[in-house]
Amino acid sequence: MVYGTLPNRKFVFSFDTVPFYDDILVVGSCYGLPRFSGQVILYEQSNNIEIHLKNKSVCTGWNNGLAILGLQRDAALGVPVVGKNNTVWTAQNEAWLFTYDSSSVGNVLNRFSGRCIVDKNNNCQSDSADIAIRNRPVIFKNNNTNQSVYSYCDMNGYYSKYLDTGSYTIHAMPMDTDYLTRQCPSNLYINHDFPFYNDSSDNNIFADSISQHCSAIQASIAPYYKMMNFMYLAPCDTGIIKLKLSNRGYISDSVQAIFEKNDSTTILSSTVPFAIQGNKLTFNLGILPPQFDTTITLYVKIGCDTITSNYCYSLSSKSTFNTKCNSIIDSISCCVRLGVPHDPNAIYATSTLQPDKSMLKFLLTDKTDVIDYTILFQNTGSASAKNVHLELVISDKINPLTINPLSASATYNWVMIDSLLIVDFFNINLPDSTTNPIGSIGYFSFRAQQKNTNQYGQEIDHQVAIFFDYLSPILTNTSMVLLVYNAPSGIDAAQLSNTVVYPNPTSGIVTITSDERSTIHVYDVLDRPIFHDTNPKKEFHLNLDENEPGVYLIIIENKLGRKVFKVIKE
Repeated sequence: MVYGTLPNRKFVFSFDTVPFYDDILVVGSCYGLPRFSGQVILYEQSNNIEIHLKNKSVCTGWNNGLAILGLQRDAALGVPVVGKNNTVWTAQNEAWLFTYDSSSVGNVLNRFSGRCIVDKNNNCQSDSADIAIRNRPVIFKNNNTNQSVYSYCDMNGYYSKYLDTGSYTIHAMPMDTDYLTRQCPSNLYINHDFPFYNDSSDNNIFADSISQHCSAIQASIAPYYKMMNFMYLAPCDTGIIKLKLSNRGYISDSVQAIFEKNDSTTILSSTVPFAIQGNKLTFNLGILPPQFDTTITLYVKIGCDTITSNYCYSLSSKSTFNTKCNSIIDSISCCVRLGVPHDPNAIYATSTLQPDKSMLKFLLTDKTDVIDYTILFQNTGSASAKNVHLELVISDKINPLTINPLSASATYNWVMIDSLLIVDFFNINLPDSTTNPIGSIGYFSFRAQQKNTNQYGQEIDHQVAIFFDYLSPILTNTSMVLLVYNAPSGIDAAQLSNTVVYPNPTSGIVTITSDERSTIHVYDVLDRPIFHDTNPKKEFHLNLDENEPGVYLIIIENKLGRKVFKVIKE
């Protein structure tokens, strides 16, 4: 069976209670002995092979009990497991990993390699004057199969990929277009054919030049968490806020961070000294080199407010250069509600127009809103995960060119292949949740802009596939953003001027009257759907007796339009 999606699929071949050769009913020498169960797993992209042995016993009545475990290419070449090469052995709940060594078999596939650089002397060659562009994705599209694979430029800007035969179009994903200009190749792409195996094409340069000097210091606030329960704040709680400043440009810059806290938040300690005036903390961080970042960890105490109270924080950066790079997010806000836990394997949406709404799985907002998404993941397995891989198909109502990473729990790489967003955490070594409940959780957040053709009433849906090492993916919830009018009480459409909701506030019963039969949606303060009726009468009585006191959003829809009311239940 094949699991996963291209290019990270795996083929799993399972054996369940397979008998020995001489396991003949009653008379066989191996009859009645425990049968063999196990799996062979082949991994795409990495070319690794795993052999899992759930149960393997011994039958000396056939071939003297001798058995072999390993890989066999042909009569001349094989790779056995030491101690299991034509010997007598047993196994139970045991696994073996055979890793692909490109240095020994690289003569089979074709190698394409090169470097990504900021070409300071404009000669389209890699030399000592250049600045390496680290983590830039390089995409290889096979024009024969129309499928793409990818690689990343390393810390020194170098990349390489082993490819099958075929005609390829190769390009480096342009991630810094506001202050870098593509120089070489001038048409942005490299076309190369590999008609045979055992070929190579090296020194393929993707070179950019600096088009303008601008401040590229990006600010981000890590998700807020309690010491032992991620993304859950309780009244009178203690926790951590992580602030991150990243120099995404290619010039060194002097950095100052300004953090504004909630009135009820007390700073217990900080990893970086600061000056405080009212609720504003100022950190002087000095010079930050290009492509580097720095983190400030604040240990805080939360006030004793009521459940669902909002705690909002903001962070902004100041630097030497007054000119800001266009794509840089140099200020950001983060809000968390008291007493509202979050699913650690999920995707959440946050409105930049309404940051006080916090992170939600279901968000009501305006079609002009810019949306921040946060993907949470937790290793709930029994061992640490070396790598974590995320895949997300971007909605056709989002402009894919506006995808902009905000922050993450660890070093990551990301790439867009058509509408597929891929995020790789290599060597994250994420511990399991039993060993380290806090350390087992990670996150990745990004910002996205809607297409200007979006219409009210449309939905923007996203779901993430989370891969821990080479296990089957965990599918998150579907984060839904519903586009409604953004007004103090929602929509105030003239066509629905005769639609009335009363009393407001209410003790429980809400009466809704309208000129037309309507569809009614009701959501709580966290935008969770609590009621839906597709064809009520022109006068309808909504019963909120069983619901908690608070604010509720009532959406009325009919052929005349849509109107939204905010109702308070006392």
